[in-house]
Amino acid sequence: MISKAINSLRRLLTRETSSGRFVPEIDGLRFFAIALVMVFHVEAFVLVKSAITFSAPPERSWVHAVVSQGFIGVRLFFAISGFILAVPFARRYLEAAQPVSLRAYFLRRVTRIEPPYVIATTVSLFSFALVKHIPVRELLPHWAASIFYVHHLLYNAEPLLGVGWSLEIEVQFYLLAPLLTRVFSIHSRPARLATLAGGAVFFAALQRVLPPGAHFNLVGQLHFFLVGFILADFYIVNGSRPARRPALWDWAALAAWPALLWGAALPARWMHLATSPAILVICLAAFRGRLWRRIVCHRWLVIIGGMCYTIYLYHSYPKSLLGRRTIHLALTTNFNVNLLLQYALLIPTILLLSAVLFVLFEKPFMRRDWFWMLMRKLGVQARPAVAGVESRAALAADTTPETV
Repeated sequence: MISKAINSLRRLLTRETSSGRFVPEIDGLRFFAIALVMVFHVEAFVLVKSAITFSAPPERSWVHAVVSQGFIGVRLFFAISGFILAVPFARRYLEAAQPVSLRAYFLRRVTRIEPPYVIATTVSLFSFALVKHIPVRELLPHWAASIFYVHHLLYNAEPLLGVGWSLEIEVQFYLLAPLLTRVFSIHSRPARLATLAGGAVFFAALQRVLPPGAHFNLVGQLHFFLVGFILADFYIVNGSRPARRPALWDWAALAAWPALLWGAALPARWMHLATSPAILVICLAAFRGRLWRRIVCHRWLVIIGGMCYTIYLYHSYPKSLLGRRTIHLALTTNFNVNLLLQYALLIPTILLLSAVLFVLFEKPFMRRDWFWMLMRKLGVQARPAVAGVESRAALAADTTPETV
């Protein structure tokens, strides 16, 4: 009975792909990306809201030294997004697959990414109105700018939904990806990889001279997406099976994680250069290693990673609402112990609420034909704009572009 209930829960929470195929390593990597984001934001909440007088400054804590770099999870998301969007276009050049229909490509992004974001941004709109007592009519221009991903461009500030800043960068990348992926038309692999690596190094080094706030646009983050392009090249050319000596990749991943956190702690002008290679190694090892791949592909990590978009959109609500009550709980005056207590109380709550919201507000939009089914139910005679638009390669690589 229990086993049957668990299997039913797994099916309910497993995201859908239109082809019925997906890359489990990618969803597993998404788990680690969203985990970094959650621990980062919960710790930031504790630092700001806790009234406890700790026995030692939190800044001296080794736990703080680690989790305060959790913002790097967003950069890992960027690399994953670069991989996902690159694969169908790269197959066009590297395997002579059918061209990807741009009409279907953009339509899919609108029908898959936009509805959950509009819902979450609307929730944020009314949350602002209720909590901060701001008239809805005053917030509507910000709501409109947010759902069209131009809030930072127009207001030089975060959108209504704070995490939306990264989604605005994602959309900039979506628009340019068909053009950027032409790099895979370079037939010489050494030249192609050198171009991608050189581009990643160039844009990472460029952060040293860009003005403050540049990280809110694609120029400030493009190198992380290019890391995903390099990963896509290895995935297509070398395949996804473990390497002949997978232990080397497992050791590489083990070394890359502290290197990533160390690099994230560097000043911004160096952080980008230091963290990009570490992200690439972690992602490559997820395909080429044995133990690391087994960890990444654990069923429940893959399921949680598949819900990362919903978790990212809504995790601040249970953190703030429940955290207002749990923040007063204290076991000792040790910062590490109290932070772990907050993690134990808040993160399961975040995951539980996100699972419900995932089923309600994200999973229905994972079906590629949901819009046309809705039109038929409304009595509108309609069918997909392009029948059979998705190339075989696009379907094979379909992991749905819901990364943040």
